[in-house]
Amino acid sequence: IFESCEGNVRQFSYASLNEEINRTANLFHSLGIRKGDKVALHLDNCPEFIFCWFGLAKIGAIMVPINARLL
Repeated sequence: IFESCEGNVRQFSYASLNEEINRTANLFHSLGIRKGDKVALHLDNCPEFIFCWFGLAKIGAIMVPINARLL
């Protein structure tokens, strides 16, 4: 369950979360990102951050987080 600061609530089952992560992993792979590549990620605390983080891990890429509050 994710609740934004505005009060919007999004719920994910394990299956739906895995589906989103796989979709994101396939997107990164289609963009040419491969095992060992480093990818900078600049996102706030949101479900998409998790999709990207685990999607990159599934294809063996390395996530390099950038603090969204510093920019």
